[in-house]
Amino acid sequence: MPTSTERWEQSRAGEAGELLIAAKLVELGFDVYWAANQNSHDFDLVSHFQGKLNRIQVKTRSVPRKLRIGQDVKIDGGKNFKNYDFLICHLMHHNATYVLPAEAAKTKNISFYPDGLTDRGEGRYEQYRDAWHLLR
Repeated sequence: MPTSTERWEQSRAGEAGELLIAAKLVELGFDVYWAANQNSHDFDLVSHFQGKLNRIQVKTRSVPRKLRIGQDVKIDGGKNFKNYDFLICHLMHHNATYVLPAEAAKTKNISFYPDGLTDRGEGRYEQYRDAWHLLR
């Protein structure tokens, strides 16, 4: 069970990830909005680009997984994937970002392989790496 310090560090990493994603979206020409009460929503940000709005859930991993080449992100998409339009996963230690449509995130965990091939070939989510164009 994580200590209160570990939970705080995870929370801070999540907030930093949201800010990094928001900054990237602004750099790409999007407007970005936050809900006034974030605890009441299953998404973190709303992006706006030329009349198109997207509800975005951001997941951030700041600690690499030991002894494995992949990085797992718990998303619990089985319950909440209908409450957002896109899932953006940012792996801080790899400086890798994945932009997935909600339909591609209908699972509890996603494994990313930003360093290359897996035991079974290329990771199935590599097509979404830096796929910012999907938000337009």
